[in-house]
Amino acid sequence: MTKRSPDVSADFFGGEEVLDRLVGSRRGAELINARIEDIDPNPYNPRHVVDVSELVDSLKEHGFMGALDGRLVGDRVQLAYGARRLRAAQLAGISHIPVYIHPEWDENAMLTVSLVENVQREDLTPTEAAQMVARMNQDLRWSQEEIGRRTGKSRTWVRDMLA
Repeated sequence: MTKRSPDVSADFFGGEEVLDRLVGSRRGAELINARIEDIDPNPYNPRHVVDVSELVDSLKEHGFMGALDGRLVGDRVQLAYGARRLRAAQLAGISHIPVYIHPEWDENAMLTVSLVENVQREDLTPTEAAQMVARMNQDLRWSQEEIGRRTGKSRTWVRDMLA
């Protein structure tokens, strides 16, 4: 793993506010250039990797853009999100990808980031969304208001998902 200083603005990732809501501040995180074979997906990811062929084609043409977030577990990098991008990078023959390492993240943080990131996706089925919201409520013990605040969803939407 090669360590380097961040050289990409927060706006590249969707703006500081969106990034802070998803992963918290990247202050204190270290940007590394991690070898693909040293990276594992988030074990708490509620979704399974599906077809990534279009993403593979894009990565072959444009390379890997942006950076992911994760933590070190032993000598391995464990991603908080980005299992599809990891799989596509493997298939595209990319050898390294940039990952911000958050030394303070524990299992609870990994579950939190996985659920929040996934519930933001527009391709979720209503059942998948409801399952993720239920996990936030049960596993993380978040109130409906807290789920809404952290995901940017309305309290009505959260209530409907829990019903």
